[in-house]
Parts: sequence; C-alpha cells; structure tokens
Amino acid sequence: MEQQTDRVIHPVVPKGDHILLGHADKIFQETSPYKGDGFRNHCYRLFHFATMLMEHHGLQFDRSLCYMIAMFHDLGLVSEKDNGKNYPTRSYALFRRTTVDLKLNLDHDVVRECFLYNHHALGWPSLCPEAECLRKAVQVEHSRGVLCFWL
Repeated sequence: MEQQTDRVIHPVVPKGDHILLGHADKIFQETSPYKGDGFRNHCYRLFHFATMLMEHHGLQFDRSLCYMIAMFHDLGLVSEKDNGKNYPTRSYALFRRTTVDLKLNLDHDVVRECFLYNHHALGWPSLCPEAECLRKAVQVEHSRGVLCFWL
C-alpha cells in the first residue's frame, strides 16, 4: 500500500496550454488507484531524468510528450481498460487509446519505442536515442541515483 508523502514534486513542464499536459494529468488521475503521491512523484522524477539526459545528448524532444510518456509509463500495471502481453504494451495501448482523438503529429515509432523499451536493463540495438534516454532515466530512478549516466 502506498503511503502519503509530505509533499508532491511539481515538475517543471513547458508553460502554456499544450494539450498533452492537462491530458496526461487527467488520465493519470483517472487510471491510478493510489491515493498517495509516491507513484506520481516516481513519474515526475522519471520526466526530469529523461529530459536532462535528452538535453545532455542534444536531443530535441517535445517536453510535453516526454511528460506524458513519463506519466503513463507504468500505468499499464494498473489499467483495467487496456490489453497487451505485458505492462509496457498496456501502457502504450493506454496512450494510443486516450490520444486517438487529439490528432497529434507524432513519430509513433519513437513513442512506441519509448513505451516498450523503457524498463529494459540492457541496451537494445538500434533503439532510437529518445527511447534510450528514457530507458536510462528509469535506471537512474530505480537505482536511486547509483546509476547516473552523466547527470
């Protein structure tokens, strides 16, 4: 059972009314069964680590999209409406289901790789650099900073 933490980490996300920001928070709130802040803070930290790694490598990845991927990356563990053989596949299915009406101009191959490979412990040949940064960000988070990859 998740415990209530003393404070919520508020991510520094792009200012403005980008449709993905509010949408990510809304879907997270609707899907997560946890009342505490721990799961949400885990996703916030992943967002921060991923964007720092992307900046370090000079990648131009939409911060709003990165935020949404970070907020959704583990929701396949708890989503009751999405199917797939494992939780990253269900997380990606949740993303696809909840963004289909948004008419986003995305590189779906990159987004798919970000979801499907973010929990792989070992590198994956020919993985796109954005997904590799997310994969390493998960490792930073899960190792509690023991692995830091230039951060």
